[in-house]
Amino acid sequence: LGKIPTAKALLPGGSTKVNLVIPAPADPTDYYVEVDKASEGNGDIPECHEDNNSSKVTAAQCPQPG
Repeated sequence: LGKIPTAKALLPGGSTKVNLVIPAPADPTDYYVEVDKASEGNGDIPECHEDNNSSKVTAAQCPQPG
């Protein structure tokens, strides 16, 4: 759906928040997020914990008006 760079370099133990605006789904939808994604193995950025670079939200939906 998109690619967002961080605004600054992240130091060890650091984190940041980014926002990606997408159209609201008509039906409940699952979303998956991956950061520092490489085609195979470790990501492009060397880091201590390569296993914490993904997350998901299941059945996301917007409340219906009324």
